[in-house]
Amino acid sequence: MSESNIQSTQPENILKSCVFLKLEKESQVSLHQKILFEEIGIKLTAIRFGEQVMSTAKRDRVVSFGLKRCKLILNLNNCRMPIENMGLTAPFQKQVKLEIENKSKDDNQLDVGMTTGYRITDGREYGEKIYDVIPQVYTTGTEENPAWVFQAIAEEWLRGQITKEKLGIIKVNNNPSFLEAKLIIKGECDLHFIDTSGIFNGKNLSDEEKILLLRKFNLKYIEPRIKNYISRIQIQLSQ
Repeated sequence: MSESNIQSTQPENILKSCVFLKLEKESQVSLHQKILFEEIGIKLTAIRFGEQVMSTAKRDRVVSFGLKRCKLILNLNNCRMPIENMGLTAPFQKQVKLEIENKSKDDNQLDVGMTTGYRITDGREYGEKIYDVIPQVYTTGTEENPAWVFQAIAEEWLRGQITKEKLGIIKVNNNPSFLEAKLIIKGECDLHFIDTSGIFNGKNLSDEEKILLLRKFNLKYIEPRIKNYISRIQIQLSQ
């Protein structure tokens, strides 16, 4: 498709219950009277994660699954998103607190840890917990192809919704300009199977046999549908 034929499209969400994506552009802002360039805000209207139920063609086997990890990539044409303009970012912790304490009165050994330290009082050990915050979404990519990685940390799979978050501000270099947004996964490693009773069918299977059956189901029914992307949308930014 040529640049001149690019039109904004409705979101294409292949597995709507698993993940549903909507993006929108905000009003354009001219920075100079001569309009040396324009800035356009891109908003994550909504992204919702949930459980997808899928069955075979004969509907005799049913499985449900969610996403453990996925990546939202913007392919920008005749425009870029400066890294300082990216939204939905995770802060970098410049300093990390470490606990260095004697583990016991007798062996005089040092214990160094980021999650747990030990404090000695009257010969007894007391654990001291140090909490850290791990982001469930962080940025990556380039200014021409910015990306956001969503990952499940507190749970086994991604659940919930993010609404009306600013993804960033795009600077238009030339006309026409447009973006293509794709939500992708690496493969089976980014899937979490929730209900597999329809595949295992009460059989007494080994872990290796279960993994093999899930892999066959994925290769036949899931992967062909999301080989290129799970969600996709095109937005024309300027003409």
